Amino acid sequence: MKFAHMADLHLGGWRDLELEKLNLTVFEKALDRCVADKADFIVISGDFFDTSMPPFDVLDFVSKKLNDVKKASIPVYTISGSHDFSPSGKTILKVLENAELIINVARGEEENGKLKLHYTVDKKTGVKLAGVFGRKGALEEEYFKQLDRSIEKEPGYKIFLFHSGIAEFRPDYLKDVPAMPLSLLPKGFDYYAGGHIHHRSEQEYDKGKVIFPGPIFPCNFQELERFGHGGFYMVEGGKAKFIPLKEREVETIKVGAENKTAKQVEAELEEKVASLNGKGSIVLIKVSGTLREGKPTDINFRGLMDEATRRGASVVRRGTSSLSSQEYEEVKISTDTVEGLEARIIKEHLGKSGMEREKELVEQLMRALDTEKLEGETADTFKERILREADELIAGLSS
Repeated sequence: MKFAHMADLHLGGWRDLELEKLNLTVFEKALDRCVADKADFIVISGDFFDTSMPPFDVLDFVSKKLNDVKKASIPVYTISGSHDFSPSGKTILKVLENAELIINVARGEEENGKLKLHYTVDKKTGVKLAGVFGRKGALEEEYFKQLDRSIEKEPGYKIFLFHSGIAEFRPDYLKDVPAMPLSLLPKGFDYYAGGHIHHRSEQEYDKGKVIFPGPIFPCNFQELERFGHGGFYMVEGGKAKFIPLKEREVETIKVGAENKTAKQVEAELEEKVASLNGKGSIVLIKVSGTLREGKPTDINFRGLMDEATRRGASVVRRGTSSLSSQEYEEVKISTDTVEGLEARIIKEHLGKSGMEREKELVEQLMRALDTEKLEGETADTFKERILREADELIAGLSS
């Protein structure tokens, strides 16, 4: 038996057209590799797309590639992630499922206050798959707390798909990202196909392996700088092998601005850009620190980026979120995810309101507000419902 495990594709997520094209190219090569290696099936554990309704051109490309995989008799088993999940059910994943291009394995029902999952059985190998989809704000943790653990007793080779951070397995730089305890994962599975944490890792739990493959292609500036490329896993005979997908070289130009003038920083950048030699590479220009004189806008980044392009770079991106000046200090928040940003902002402002149970109130309010309009609900009705639920929540915590 051989299967591929991917996660966090985030197709349609890049605003830069060249980087989005690279993301789709990497996706294509990953599926072509699965066909060439005669994988029995493919597992994608969440965030197939960056939104529940991706751009048409992205969907057109993806559907054609999935159809190629279908013709090769390779099923694609999926769950939705925090990005492509929709509480209303209006998601393109449902369309692809109805077209029989993918198979959703996050299936179950509530029985006596418990969530009873149903297995999906792969026809060719007999492997049994089950999973829990991801939600924004780590709300899927409640589903894990309600799991009917009888699923653990099912015999045979089993794969569990999930899209959640695991507290014990987070790297240090992602400690602010919400995550659930490892103990909430059901036991008795041979392979735990993780997603959501964009950091590749291989761990063990009970009798199985817990693997986060990371994205197949970096999803933002920080990931391009940190990883350079992504990949996926091919699992055969109980052994998991990482398959790197390196479509472009990444060259990073770093300059510290501390106690320098804007002109000095620009001169250093010009010198480093002039030494570029990577044809077709992705070039990242990163400047950090506080300028002694001048403003960040005094640095001719546009001219520097144009020069890098003339020297053969296929994509040039700049990172200046940690750059400020003595004349004007920007708000500096370093994080890799929306969830991490939210957690950091809450942490920095706690204790300023004088309210009791402040942290609990903030977290519950964020969860209550993280919702969408119901089918047929008008904008005014939606607004009234949100305000009413928030009032009820505050009243409940105050009593």
